[in-house]
Amino acid sequence: MNKIIIIIIIIVSILLTLFLSFLIWINFTQGKNIGKFEKAGTANNEYTNNDCAVLLHNGDVLLVKKSSSDYYFIKKAENKSNLAEVYNPKTKKFRRITSTISPHSHTNLTLLKSGKVLLLGAIGGIPNNKQDLIDKNLIYSDYAELYNPKAEKFELTGKMQYPRISPAAVLLKDGRVLILGGKYELKKGDKAYRYISQAEIYDPKTGKFNITGSLNQANRFKIGAILLKNGKVLIFGNKTTEIYDPISEKFSYGPSLNIRRPIIYTTMLNDGRVIFYGEEEPYINDRDKWGTPPEIYNPETNKFTFMPKMKIKRRHYTAITLKNGQVLFAGGDEAIFGFGGSSSKLIKQAEIYDPEKNEFILDADMLYPRSGHMAFSLPSNKVLIVGGINRKALKQAEIYSLND
Repeated sequence: MNKIIIIIIIIVSILLTLFLSFLIWINFTQGKNIGKFEKAGTANNEYTNNDCAVLLHNGDVLLVKKSSSDYYFIKKAENKSNLAEVYNPKTKKFRRITSTISPHSHTNLTLLKSGKVLLLGAIGGIPNNKQDLIDKNLIYSDYAELYNPKAEKFELTGKMQYPRISPAAVLLKDGRVLILGGKYELKKGDKAYRYISQAEIYDPKTGKFNITGSLNQANRFKIGAILLKNGKVLIFGNKTTEIYDPISEKFSYGPSLNIRRPIIYTTMLNDGRVIFYGEEEPYINDRDKWGTPPEIYNPETNKFTFMPKMKIKRRHYTAITLKNGQVLFAGGDEAIFGFGGSSSKLIKQAEIYDPEKNEFILDADMLYPRSGHMAFSLPSNKVLIVGGINRKALKQAEIYSLND
């Protein structure tokens, strides 16, 4: 009898030990993640990082889907794919709104101080004139639009000095908008493009576009720009950079990146430094060699330096700075061409970059692994992730937030 009692006690002790160990393991695994992902609704449209979105003053997010095919719009003179919607983070719901006036491709959205949004990248000529769209074929328009959040409608504003394909636009500290670069077709059906060196500034008070200085290098593929904390604008594309001074209205050459990146994305750290990430040209077709870490631009030293390598090699991801100063690196894949295809290895686990320690830390898994998506910083230190590809286009959105 005593032996049976002893055996029972031993078994109970073992089970209790296993149970306590399990609880400790659960606490450890949950505690090691800095944040978590949760469901955030389903979008009406399918988005990739070729589309665009902007955070509005009221905390909602405006999303605009670009033309899926320029030819489709011109041939049919329809605006079907050019749909816009608004996402409400509080209700986690997407709702359709009135579409843009003209079809748009290579769209650019800039939030103005008034709360309205400047929209560039129209296709064709006179908005809503179907015959004009058909006759002009693939000619890009100099028309610009404004989105009014209160009325949830788009309205026309002034015309740009140049019709531009894929320009960069930056809100200056004084409330005006600097429009840079891009290219345009010389005539109907012309396959040759002319790069635009002349920059222009949009004044929301007058609704007019005025010429300003000229870029030193116009032929930048996927030109981009970001406003620095000192009020100047850093322009980039490929490997070289330029700096625009709004006071003198002049462009000067900036430092070069350490590696040529045909497609560049940026996120600004709380201290004013800027992270540059994207494709790396020398190894774009070599899976064994690619994986060059992102770079950081320091305005004080005017230099680029490499960041440490990420824990997981990835491409077609996003990087968003959180309110606490850390940076969320999420999604991506190991694709050589395109993103999210059937042969791609999607990256589920996110990473956090800590600027103070200058290191990457593995974080939580995404609910929906994806690449080629969009990500936006929301109020309350959250990040909205929308669109992307996981074998097929994803409409499910998710939100990342820090653990308590």
